[in-house]
Amino acid sequence: MHQQPNKDNFKTERAIRKALRHEATHAIQKCNNNKTIGDIKNLESKLHQSKRKALEFSSSNFSGTYAKEVEAYVLEDKPKKVKNLIKKYCL
Repeated sequence: MHQQPNKDNFKTERAIRKALRHEATHAIQKCNNNKTIGDIKNLESKLHQSKRKALEFSSSNFSGTYAKEVEAYVLEDKPKKVKNLIKKYCL
């Protein structure tokens, strides 16, 4: 009898990985003189609809915050890219 993997655990693990990549992106930005890595217009077009609400919530009027959050939300789903950017900008 096969036991099905716990779906809640999977969702939790995925959420944690996304959060870590999101925050790692902010660390990468810090290593890059507090600036985004990518072109913000290009990044905005890649931002999934479901993340737009979260972006509105997490960005504020501070200068540069919006662009940094867009980049962090886009890179949440790109583990290889985050890993490479950490190596390139922070190590």
